[in-house]
Amino acid sequence: MPAGRACIKSLEHYALKKGNPTKNQSGRQEFIENLINEFI
Repeated sequence: MPAGRACIKSLEHYALKKGNPTKNQSGRQEFIENLINEFI
């Protein structure tokens, strides 16, 4: 395949190799962290 292109099979292999993604932090937690950092 040309550079910058992928087929479904190669994408599947890549996703399975990477494993489960980590969970995102909640938006509220990020808001509170930013608020606290303003005062530090």
